[in-house]
Amino acid sequence: MTVDALLVQLGAASPLERDDAAAWLGDMLRAGVLDQETAERVVAALVALAVGERDRVVTEQALYSIGEAFVHRLIPLRVVEPLVDRMPTLDNELAGYVLNTLACTRDLAVRPVLARFAADPDPTVRQHAVEAIAELD
Repeated sequence: MTVDALLVQLGAASPLERDDAAAWLGDMLRAGVLDQETAERVVAALVALAVGERDRVVTEQALYSIGEAFVHRLIPLRVVEPLVDRMPTLDNELAGYVLNTLACTRDLAVRPVLARFAADPDPTVRQHAVEAIAELD
């Protein structure tokens, strides 16, 4: 399947189809077969999916696949920053994925966001945020 076909499939009515497309795109990102521009386009589509998705399994796959991009690419903060708006509705595990993704951008401008979550009332979220801050250093 082509990148463009998989990007279209991210909008499928079926959660299973969206999950499958996100997984395939994650495989492509992990393998490093996409150039920087295409990788950013794919990550942006996965971010849009994660922000709008209500199925937890699909959201998790989208976030996991976003993380795969950082194996071979440095994705700019501006591409993944919309995930911050989704944080209040995510469980601790998925919030950890987002915090790690933000840190992987290596953009020091994300430090205030991470610091805010380092003061979160939930100890698991706080721990994820502290680890993300340490990743920046």
